[in-house]
Amino acid sequence: MNTLQEQTAVQILSSRVHALEKSLANCREAGKKLSAMLIDYMNSESKKQTPYIRVPKDLARRKGNTPHMVQARYDIMRILSTNGMSDQDIENELGVNSAAVYYARKNGWKAKHLKENK
Repeated sequence: MNTLQEQTAVQILSSRVHALEKSLANCREAGKKLSAMLIDYMNSESKKQTPYIRVPKDLARRKGNTPHMVQARYDIMRILSTNGMSDQDIENELGVNSAAVYYARKNGWKAKHLKENK
């Protein structure tokens, strides 16, 4: 009974079921370890909190497409981004769409038509 050909169908199936049960037990054990690690992380005081910076409404809601106004918005976006705020949070805080934050980051936080940047 050393080869699969000599074993009966029941023996083949039982050996495969045993292997699957062993793999399932290993998966459950790994899941328990991951759950414990997640609970430890969630309870740890060392987890990094993303700061939420409030921009004054009169500054955040300024409209205008002059190069200086665009540069001012880009500077605010850069400051918020470097302090850990996500693009979605920046969009919500400044009242702009996602393309504005994307293009600001893409242009290196510099307004294209500002003479000082050239």
